[in-house]
Amino acid sequence: MEAGVRHSSAARWGVLIGCCGWMLGLGAVAASAGAWDWFPQIVLPGLAASLGLGCGVLLHVEFAATRAPADSGLQRAVLLADLVFVIGLLLLLNNHWIAPRIEQDAEMLQALESLSGVRRTAEWLPHLLLYSGAVAIGSATRRLLRAAA
Repeated sequence: MEAGVRHSSAARWGVLIGCCGWMLGLGAVAASAGAWDWFPQIVLPGLAASLGLGCGVLLHVEFAATRAPADSGLQRAVLLADLVFVIGLLLLLNNHWIAPRIEQDAEMLQALESLSGVRRTAEWLPHLLLYSGAVAIGSATRRLLRAAA
């Protein structure tokens, strides 16, 4: 089995856009609601955090691509574990940073409600995703290191 399978640039862009999509959508809603103060306070820092998390996923997936046999399924396990963890972290950020701010801003609240947007998730969901993602990342990384040895 051969290690070192490289991923396409479209796949890399897909990970980055997927991690940043929620903040791009929030930025579009803020712009349409005329809430320009959201950009320096919420949208740009959130976009930076999302981009950083996406880059972390890409680094781990690239590490897996250099270590894991191409047909072992381990590369897909690493990607799935990373994405579950990142989604949990983004939901936690949303519940404790974005949603309270939305609830204080009548314009944004109205704009999101008109789009049938979800402001919060159940509190247990981000924690479940974070914990299960962290366990899966640890397991997959341990398997990667064993495969490399």
